[in-house]
Amino acid sequence: MGRFLPIQCERGGRFDEDRPLGGTYDDTSVAPTSCLTRITHMKASDVSSCANSRVTTPRALAALLVFAVACGGSDMTGPGGGGTLATVASVSVSPTSANLLVGVVDSTTLGKVVITPTLKDAGGNVLSGQTVTWSSSADSVAKVSSTGVVTAVGAGTASIKATSGSQSGQVSVTVTRPVVDTITVSPLTSTIKVGASETLVVTLLDAQGHALGSGRLIVEFNNSPSIISASGGTITGVAPGTGTITYKSENNTVTIATITVTQ
Repeated sequence: MGRFLPIQCERGGRFDEDRPLGGTYDDTSVAPTSCLTRITHMKASDVSSCANSRVTTPRALAALLVFAVACGGSDMTGPGGGGTLATVASVSVSPTSANLLVGVVDSTTLGKVVITPTLKDAGGNVLSGQTVTWSSSADSVAKVSSTGVVTAVGAGTASIKATSGSQSGQVSVTVTRPVVDTITVSPLTSTIKVGASETLVVTLLDAQGHALGSGRLIVEFNNSPSIISASGGTITGVAPGTGTITYKSENNTVTIATITVTQ
């Protein structure tokens, strides 16, 4: 037997699935006009409240719901309570601009930025659950993931767009490949014996002190081949004396390491 589902009306009695809607509402007739008027303004969630009447079968309830929709109940969301998502009226992004570096060692911090989109409806209410798609105007400069993470690729400018529905917000991204400002050599001075070797660590820095990544040209010049040999940063003592190694990179940056060789 179907489950009794109460609905609100102004008179006693009940709806019966085999009776048409109309007329007076008592045990031998059907619902009054005042009840029908109320039904046309009901939502699906409203159908569950009633003081004196009952729908005795699922078929009767279905008929009532169809009648309510036909009479203008367009805001009904169905028994699951779901409905269409609100229309997106605006998309804003934060930050609205970003300056990234490419060709640096710390690319996670300096070469990436996370963009946060905020979606609102026409009333200014923040929305959630809507799909946001991401795109870059220049993937060779900056690429963007499906979650809004922007990664620097090459020097230049790009526009990152977050789109939901017909609305979008944009982020202006500038990517810079910093030039070499300083060459550090460690150790800068050293003492080794004849036949012994030591490896010098050469690091390139930009003007802000950021370590620059691989792929930069470093020229190594041995000023004292009779005292030391040098190859790729490895220094070997040849004869007693003091020798120097010059390291040069882009932007004509030069640093000289001094090596003393003892017997």
